[in-house]
Amino acid sequence: MQPHITVPANERLTRSRAMTLGCLLVACGLLVFSAATDSARAQPAATTSATKTAAVAPQAVPGFWDPRRRPDRPDLSRLTVIRFLTETDYPPFNFTGPDGNPAGFNVDLARALCEEIKVTCTIQMRRFETLVDALASNRGDAIIASLAVTPELRKRVDFTDPYYRAPARFVSRRDAVMSEVRPEYLEGKKVGVIAGSAHEAYLKAFFTDAELHAYP
Repeated sequence: MQPHITVPANERLTRSRAMTLGCLLVACGLLVFSAATDSARAQPAATTSATKTAAVAPQAVPGFWDPRRRPDRPDLSRLTVIRFLTETDYPPFNFTGPDGNPAGFNVDLARALCEEIKVTCTIQMRRFETLVDALASNRGDAIIASLAVTPELRKRVDFTDPYYRAPARFVSRRDAVMSEVRPEYLEGKKVGVIAGSAHEAYLKAFFTDAELHAYP
């Protein structure tokens, strides 16, 4: 999964907002990458003497941003407010907090972006299946949620660069672990998946002989 900020594809002003948000996301990504690298460098100094004598395999720090990329700062003079739309029930990324207000990683990121560019923002929570229609009917300026990029959606909205990646995983009982997951190994096996998700589309395309069970 590669979450993006999503904006209408047919509004010139909103396209500039998408560029603004995309550039700021790149900056956030560089900060995250830098912090992760610094943390990885600091870890060896905290090892015990026993660990120092043992061979320690190097730990790769995943980096999804090009540290050499320096996007131009967009014109913010026409940007006065951003109305974000997000989902009501997808923790820990976006959900309704104990106080009834929006909460989660996506919500915090939206607020951080607005604080960085000194622009007023609102965050409205809606059911996931209503987000794109709400954006199209001008009830919001941008969606910050886990929308999969599809050819159909590209006709309706624009996407920023992804700001994090969350690869999918197969999960099984401990007594049914496979050495590797391949289509032929799952032939006739029951596989549960969220209905209408990118994962379901992936399974239907590549694991054609598995017995799929889609859940809402």
